[in-house]
Amino acid sequence: MNNFKLIFRILKYIEACMEYESFDDDNFTASHFGVSKALFLNILRTLLEAGYISGIKIVTDKC
Repeated sequence: MNNFKLIFRILKYIEACMEYESFDDDNFTASHFGVSKALFLNILRTLLEAGYISGIKIVTDKC
């Protein structure tokens, strides 16, 4: 999958969740977007650093 398409899908998902009081984090997963966990986390980290998203914390753990 093209990373720009993935970025668009992530941002679109976040935008859709803004209509509700709580964020639907059950479906905000790599598997929901059909990509590896590593790619999903790297894209999220890039979006955070670029200032496109805020309010989330990426926790990486060896376990």
